[in-house]
Amino acid sequence: WHPDWVFRGVSLRWVAEFGWSDPQVWLGVNVGTPGQLLLPTAPPDLALWQRAYAENDRPSGNRLLALRHGALHGPLAYGLACGVHLAIGNAVPWNEIGTVYREYVDEREQLRDSWGITGHEGWRRQLDFLLDAANSPPEPDFVLRVREQLAAAIGELPSADLWRETAAGHAQDLGADAGTVKGIEDLVRRIVRYEARFRADGLLPPDGRVRTTVAYDYGRAVNLARWGLSARFCGPADAEAAIVYAGALSKSAHRSWEEFSAGYALGRVLRFDEEEYGPFYEQNVLAHRLLTESEGSPWKHIPWR
Repeated sequence: WHPDWVFRGVSLRWVAEFGWSDPQVWLGVNVGTPGQLLLPTAPPDLALWQRAYAENDRPSGNRLLALRHGALHGPLAYGLACGVHLAIGNAVPWNEIGTVYREYVDEREQLRDSWGITGHEGWRRQLDFLLDAANSPPEPDFVLRVREQLAAAIGELPSADLWRETAAGHAQDLGADAGTVKGIEDLVRRIVRYEARFRADGLLPPDGRVRTTVAYDYGRAVNLARWGLSARFCGPADAEAAIVYAGALSKSAHRSWEEFSAGYALGRVLRFDEEEYGPFYEQNVLAHRLLTESEGSPWKHIPWR
């Protein structure tokens, strides 16, 4: 671990046009790692790189990737698998806990712009919010708990009307104003519609429902730990401890990978999708299908319990 070593991302085209002055110099790729590769830099090789850059697509996301030498079993792999949705979206290996996630400058800019993080203390504060399931709004889990309590009390799943009225009544009893109570009623309606769509698209079984959305915070905690390491806001031990802890929290709150995934998806779309069923929704569906259907999915070789 060299905290003062950082890594800049460059394209194959940039490498080809770098201006190699000595054809005896070789290009080292992933030097010092199990994937180390040395490439010649003679003019024909540079021309080949230029052609490869021009002829090949460079997909920006939505790929399930893994490293053979990465974590595949044990608590660390389990925790990393809880962050797999964002790893798929960013097209990075899900099981990597190395010193690079994407690219040093991009990492720092994203943490600053999206999270307000500019150093270790800010990173730790945001990570703790996620691990406490306190980053996302509390209302979704409030209404989901009401439904579970109702189901336990009456011995069956309550109707949408009974659920909505009970959730609104509980909110009123807690001192919520009229606007907040109406928001609770609208939220129940939104969840009912999203769950129906989840069933149609395979994120939930025909009789399935979401019991909690804490997966959305726990899954992002895994990635915030990885981003913090890549941006040098923490060391490997801190990142690994956070990832293992996020995995343990996820296991205690859910009963299966599929249930975790549905909870993650609902937490995300309730916050960003606004029932448009746009990219935020579509990315969840794609990730869920990759994870349930691909032989390379961590769900295939890491048991939930």
